[in-house]
Amino acid sequence: MKAPEPAPAAAGSVDNQLRSKNRLLPRPTAAHQLESKLRAEIATSPFADKVQIQATANALTLSGSLTFAEHRDLLEHLRTVPAGVRVIDDIEFSENPKATPAPASTGWIWARSSPPGARILVDGAETGLRTPARLELQAGEHEVRLVRRGFGTGQRNVQVNAGQTMQFTETLPIE
Repeated sequence: MKAPEPAPAAAGSVDNQLRSKNRLLPRPTAAHQLESKLRAEIATSPFADKVQIQATANALTLSGSLTFAEHRDLLEHLRTVPAGVRVIDDIEFSENPKATPAPASTGWIWARSSPPGARILVDGAETGLRTPARLELQAGEHEVRLVRRGFGTGQRNVQVNAGQTMQFTETLPIE
């Protein structure tokens, strides 16, 4: 009589379990870490349920519908963005008659570039934002520079008027 052959190892065998335990888990990307930090910071904000946050390998996308005041509060949490992380601000603006208006001494600019993803510097200081983005600035004249690796720098002097929004698109030349 012939002896039965041993059964093949099951998918969940001890060897497979040991091998999977020895694998290192990948570290979260800087964008995923920023997503976790932002979610924790805005968890108690009245607009937390109005904002969708999604991280990919090197980008953080913000979407939803906020008032201008809520959007300003959200951007306060993004003053420091890790190097290499691109923030994509895809927030829609809703009108809310009870919304707190911005102080009369500020205005806004929408800075866009072709191609998008340029770092935005205002009066020589990093904003932590990349194009396209909306910035709130004190009324007056400001120098806005758009910088993207592999492309030339775009520069504009803009006049910000209190309570008004202006926009511009700068085409960055290929270096």
